[in-house]
Amino acid sequence: MFEELYETLELIEFTPLKVKYWVRKLKNDKLYNIVNMLNTVILTESDDLINGNSLYNFYACKDLSGGPEYCANLPCRLKKISELINFACLYSDTVLIYNPFEEYLKYNLYNESVREYIYSDIQILWYLKPIINKGIIRFAKTNHHFCNECYKRFSSNKYYNYEEKVNGINDFLVKAFMENVNVYFENDDKYGFLEIGGPDYLIEHGKMYINFSTYTPNILKEFTDREKKYKLDEKTIKSSGIIDGLVGAIVKDFALQDWYTKNFDYSYLTNRILDTKLINLVNGNNSSEINSKIYDCITHQLPLICGAEIEDVLKIRQNDGESFELYRRNMRKLVRELPNNQNDAKLYFLMICSLNK
Repeated sequence: MFEELYETLELIEFTPLKVKYWVRKLKNDKLYNIVNMLNTVILTESDDLINGNSLYNFYACKDLSGGPEYCANLPCRLKKISELINFACLYSDTVLIYNPFEEYLKYNLYNESVREYIYSDIQILWYLKPIINKGIIRFAKTNHHFCNECYKRFSSNKYYNYEEKVNGINDFLVKAFMENVNVYFENDDKYGFLEIGGPDYLIEHGKMYINFSTYTPNILKEFTDREKKYKLDEKTIKSSGIIDGLVGAIVKDFALQDWYTKNFDYSYLTNRILDTKLINLVNGNNSSEINSKIYDCITHQLPLICGAEIEDVLKIRQNDGESFELYRRNMRKLVRELPNNQNDAKLYFLMICSLNK
């Protein structure tokens, strides 16, 4: 599965050792054509809706899929991907992740920052190769074609209306950001930058920066003559669209997750406290609490349990099917009997895992 993707990367010399050189060197139109080609290969080979009935199919949030929106640092993205791989190897039949190339087709110019994102995405693809080739991790499509009757069934009905729910979580997120986040404008040598600070569940690592590398937005130009960093007031923050941009990325990511879980054989998979709040908001049940506890147990304990390369874990899964099924039966038991206290849940998880040794 996805053999063509990696054959294409080899052919154009986008290998782990050479990809940075080519991404930086290629002219804009050449790089666009390559991104478009890789996007087409992924779309051609994807079969995200053909997954069979299983309790172990998941749609991973973009952050857990290694997306750059919350932290673009490659080591940070790879750390999250390694957590996803551990989960997928030992618990999943299928995990859908986002297609990294689709977004780049919207750009007219690939500046240094965008090229760094593309380079990182391709390095992540190489890291994922063993588990992608096994068909365990696959790519979700953001565009599907349906007849009119099916579209109505998959978009809204009297029990669930996507537009209403999306508006609801958008309002919830805007309020959360406006009440808990501070935004500062600070000058650098030329254009200035924004420092956005807030709680970790809203802002990754508690702080993020937006650098204006080519121009300063008109609404912020009045602050360019300030010598020190300047805290933006609520009115400026709202009119600048800063919060709308942060919220929009979360809403889009969550809406896709929710669409797959409502209409197809997938469950939410997230590492973000904020996402679990959104799941509760649109579902009105404890599914997000269960998701959060299970994932927290798995991501904190699997590195100690595995201590192995991806290929070795996959061999265990393939060659020792009986132990693998026992593990998953015990995980089902964990779901049913999961304690409310998170520390107790972790201890319980270790006890469950010890039964498989």
